[in-house]
Amino acid sequence: MAVDAKQTRAETRHELIMLEPSTQTPLSFQGRGQGEGLTLRQLHVSCGYRYSEGFHLALDFMASSGITALFGPSGCGKTTTLELIAGLRQPAEGSIGVGDHALFDSSLRINFPPERRDVGYVSQDDLLFPHLTVRENLQFGMRRTNSPRLELEEVASMLELSELLERRPTTLSGGQRQRVALGRAVLSGPEILLMDEPVSAIDERLKHGLLIALQDIVSRLGIVAIFVSHDQVDVRQFAEHVVLLDNGRVAAAGPTIATLDEAFRLGTSSVASPTNVVSVSEARAADGVLHAKLGVNLAVLPSTSVSARADHVTIAFRPSDVMLSRHEVEGLSVRNSWRGAVTQIVAAADRIFVQINVGEMIWAEITNEALHVLNLRVGDQVVCLIKTSAIQVIA
Repeated sequence: MAVDAKQTRAETRHELIMLEPSTQTPLSFQGRGQGEGLTLRQLHVSCGYRYSEGFHLALDFMASSGITALFGPSGCGKTTTLELIAGLRQPAEGSIGVGDHALFDSSLRINFPPERRDVGYVSQDDLLFPHLTVRENLQFGMRRTNSPRLELEEVASMLELSELLERRPTTLSGGQRQRVALGRAVLSGPEILLMDEPVSAIDERLKHGLLIALQDIVSRLGIVAIFVSHDQVDVRQFAEHVVLLDNGRVAAAGPTIATLDEAFRLGTSSVASPTNVVSVSEARAADGVLHAKLGVNLAVLPSTSVSARADHVTIAFRPSDVMLSRHEVEGLSVRNSWRGAVTQIVAAADRIFVQINVGEMIWAEITNEALHVLNLRVGDQVVCLIKTSAIQVIA
């Protein structure tokens, strides 16, 4: 009888997350603690994996304490990378480790099983125990550690699960189940937290608050967190570093914004186009909108549940929603008119992307004809026109 490899991997993933407490001691990393004084950890991945179809995944990157995103087109190896780190797949060659501790090393014949890698893994399938309540599912994660660094009630509050603790998974929405799975992984006290599309099933109202909560959890625990996402807005807002995968190879890696923008400029297929995620300050509610500062410019934003007096607000908008003018334009309903200097002009197929410094770097998408009509050059002053309704306030 033939064995379905995909089904086998799914069952193994299920076993990892639902694992009974091991009789073996998990691999211990030195410097473990909470709060200030945490030792900086660094995960290194340098290995290869061959699929039965002949596709070869070659990985070579590092991820430090904090949040790193794996970003790239479908089929480039993002989920497989998480499974290799978790021990759910075995590399053909190479090594994976944290600091001086090897999790896998083909030359030394080291291969720690999943239950000894001190990894919390949130797969795309939430894999909750259907017969247990939310509270019991979360408590199961805590059975993997003798000294939990976060309390159950605290994590439940941060992930907005407090009202759901006595319910069973079958009564929850997909987004709610995803948050429970994430809470269980966090409460297991991992040194490495792996998340495969952790907010894909969560609605926009909750998503960005959850991402901020995750940032806080990762920072407080001082752990290495890696998450897979197809959403460039989430990656730009959430990740400190990014690893770009393209056709089974690491195309680029480094600080998120600079790496994504440089990869786009160089024509890397994993970043087909840029997007805009910027921070504005001193937001004030007035006349049904929010007024905020973007450098020396005034930003007029849609009214949201954001505090009427917020120190910083994050906004997102598409380059195609930015119009450019050589001069100030009067008599328009467009409320955002931001002056800035052109810093880059990038040709991408039949589109032109112009980067402008308006206090923060933003991108505008224009046609080749518009580029010639405006006669734009790097260093030129332009006015960026953006409708308030085209801007999304995300945090």
